[in-house]
Amino acid sequence: MIKGLLAVFLACSTVLVFAADTSDQEIEHLLTFVASADCSFERNGDQHTTVEASEHMRMKLDRGGLWIDTPEDFIKHAATGSSISGKPYYVTCDKNKMTSSKWLHTELQRFRNHH
Repeated sequence: MIKGLLAVFLACSTVLVFAADTSDQEIEHLLTFVASADCSFERNGDQHTTVEASEHMRMKLDRGGLWIDTPEDFIKHAATGSSISGKPYYVTCDKNKMTSSKWLHTELQRFRNHH
């Protein structure tokens, strides 16, 4: 009985560690994707480079890590908008302006489809 419970516990622990590793990898991918994009980033009406945007998102991730377990949490809590003004972040690539939320969700889906 105890061996059976131990086996179930170890299996569940392995799944949780794998899920955490996958989430961390996906979040890191999104941060790298932002930093390396040939786009402009708008935060609270001000234009920023994508490197600045990535650094800002990482700062929010580091400070708000308690609320961020998944890439979707990362997008929602660190990469979608200002927690102070409530204004959404925008990204402009090739003259196409969209919310950072849409842009990052699209990239996350693309990344998952290829991995």
